[in-house]
Amino acid sequence: YSDVEREYLCIGSKGHGGRGWTLGQERVSTETSNIYRAPDSGSTNRGAPFTTHTYPFGWIPRRSCNRPASAEALFVATNLSAWRTDQPALFAGDVQLGDTAYRRLDPNYYAWLRSRMHLAKLAAGAGRLRQESFDGLRERFNAMHAWALEHIGEAALLAAVNTLNTRDYEPPSADPLPVVRRSPAAEALEQARALVDAIAERALALGWRPERLYEEPERGRPFADRGLVWLLRPGDRLGKVTRQSIEIIRPPDNVRLQFFNPDVDQPWIRRRQKTL
Repeated sequence: YSDVEREYLCIGSKGHGGRGWTLGQERVSTETSNIYRAPDSGSTNRGAPFTTHTYPFGWIPRRSCNRPASAEALFVATNLSAWRTDQPALFAGDVQLGDTAYRRLDPNYYAWLRSRMHLAKLAAGAGRLRQESFDGLRERFNAMHAWALEHIGEAALLAAVNTLNTRDYEPPSADPLPVVRRSPAAEALEQARALVDAIAERALALGWRPERLYEEPERGRPFADRGLVWLLRPGDRLGKVTRQSIEIIRPPDNVRLQFFNPDVDQPWIRRRQKTL
């Protein structure tokens, strides 16, 4: 690896002589991840590495001090889907949308995602990952990488790549979505619909109108105008289906009831013929 020259704003600490904020020319070795101070007029330890701190903790690239800090944040999921916000203060570091967990991109998370991308490349090369799937991942990673270079900086990313133990890193994970429990009435209605759906095709072929099977009750309308779905109770079964009626078998004694079709002639109905 080659050394990368950068200027940094150093936060003074006990290991740095406690001199508060000092400006110096720093050299970041991407091979050893040690930070070296370039010689200055007051230094007696010329070029010696700092051992108290490791980058990036306590170090800010000087170029970022010459411009306002970016107000934009990028949240990335482990599948590299991402979204941006210009109001990052409104969000926690990890955000779950639906069943997908996102994390605000920082150097360590970038390094972990990069390691996953390397594994995906190896899997694609070995034929364990389809090439089109890998191409999609690569496209999303390249977009994330471009954003990270602009908003985080190359030096911070390189330092994280060289120092992060990806095996110990805990990526964001989604919590199971809460189970929405429906009311007993809603569950009973769903079961009734399933029963009617099972015989609907046969009934329609015999001449039943759809509204006789599914018509929802309305306030002020006669009870007889309700569809079969709204007359069934939990545990009911449907039996024989004819043009004149549909059999309802009701527990616990298996009482057999008839739901009659009012749109067709029934055996007990006698129609008077008009006489001149």
